[in-house]
Amino acid sequence: MSYLPAPRRCCWAIIQRMPSLIVKLLAAVCLMVLTGTCANAQLGLKPAIVAPETGASVGSRLFNFSQALQTAIDNFPSITASAAREEALRGSISLAKTAYLPRLDVVMQENRGSTSEMNSIYVPVLHLPLVNSTDVRSKNFGRSIWSGTTGAVLNWELIDFGLRRARVRAAEAEHGVAVAGVQLTRFDVEVATADAFFALLGAEQKVKAEKANVDRMQAFASQVHALVGAELRPGVDASRADAEVARAQDEFIGAEQSRDVGKAMLAERMGLAGAAVEVVQQPFVVLPQLSVAPTLPSFEFHPLVIQNTAIINTVLAKEKAISREWFPHVAGLAAMQARGSGVNRGSALSQAGFLPDVPNWMVGLTATFPVMDIFEIRIRHNIERANERAARARFAQTMQILTGQDAVAKAEIVGAQRRAQNAPFFLKSAQDTVKRAQIRYNVGLGTVVEVAEAERLLTDAQVIYDLASIAVWRAYLAAAVAHGDLTPFIKLTADSGSR
Repeated sequence: MSYLPAPRRCCWAIIQRMPSLIVKLLAAVCLMVLTGTCANAQLGLKPAIVAPETGASVGSRLFNFSQALQTAIDNFPSITASAAREEALRGSISLAKTAYLPRLDVVMQENRGSTSEMNSIYVPVLHLPLVNSTDVRSKNFGRSIWSGTTGAVLNWELIDFGLRRARVRAAEAEHGVAVAGVQLTRFDVEVATADAFFALLGAEQKVKAEKANVDRMQAFASQVHALVGAELRPGVDASRADAEVARAQDEFIGAEQSRDVGKAMLAERMGLAGAAVEVVQQPFVVLPQLSVAPTLPSFEFHPLVIQNTAIINTVLAKEKAISREWFPHVAGLAAMQARGSGVNRGSALSQAGFLPDVPNWMVGLTATFPVMDIFEIRIRHNIERANERAARARFAQTMQILTGQDAVAKAEIVGAQRRAQNAPFFLKSAQDTVKRAQIRYNVGLGTVVEVAEAERLLTDAQVIYDLASIAVWRAYLAAAVAHGDLTPFIKLTADSGSR
């Protein structure tokens, strides 16, 4: 026995000393377990990894419909980004209003240089110093003096023929687009969350139906195996029954996968990506009880329509601002300055030109007219006119889309209600079909294939029955989405849940 591993040799010695056959048998079982463990260790095998159970709700958060929407509004980053843009454009209004303020410039300058001068004409060049001297023609390159200047210039545009006001209106219009963008982003987040919520509801109903199908097929397979064991049915029936069980389990696994994906999608839409979430199925698993249809707002209050209207207003405001640019500008000027020079003066600090000591003042009006800007203004105005036509076309397209969505939603409501009325009859007929198929198989008139087909029909009928009420609710949601306001739908869910 020296060729055995150490644990096995120990167990074998214990077995030889045990008189009882039962005890020896139990010890032999232990020996087999130890031998398998040693073999796995010698071969480097690792124990199989057990997959965690799907659909676990430990630590998950439960949300009803309105709570899911509110959580998405509070947490989704795109709403925060849209609100920040709105705040930035609100500041642009204040920035445009600063054009009404006067401009005040304070200048201080201290120089030292030569005083050579002559009578001549030249065009002033930037940063080239201008020298003032009492001599008509003098050369004093080797002699330098101090010269100081200080002063203040006030420039206030008094008349602009509405240019600044038009620019403020344009900034306000752009801010209006941002405000509409916040509302549209909020609405889009609500719609995306609602779609994910209903997708998860449907996936959970599919899981329930597929689980019931697995249970029925397993029970039927057990029955078939009993008949095959009694040699009342051929062995191929047992194999076909096992295959149908495997198919049902595969469809059940796929349904669970869709449900788990739906949970992840809903958590992401709510701004809780990676969190475990569950949804309250009430009141969507029953048909809504309505005496009259919910009142929906007009299309003009849809966030997308509001945004397109704001875009048109912005383009019109820009056109008006551009049209005001080819007007005269009248500004008031006021200046005060003091200068000092060290030419022919004493050596004291106040007389050497270091400190300005000769004051002057000036007031006046200036009028400017940008004559040649007409060409640029014309081109910019044509660009904005083209932008206006594009904005109006997008507005018309938006109205077409919303009208079409409303018509589709109305058709979906009617169709979903009719299918919900037909679903109970479909389910009852499928249940009777399964019962009769099993009876036919038990008496030898049917086959496993007939029973399997009947079971699949029952599963489809169960899914349609479970999703019928959800489809009606989803059609009402589509109508609310087409009108741009989920408030009536949320109120409908709250009223139905309180009954």
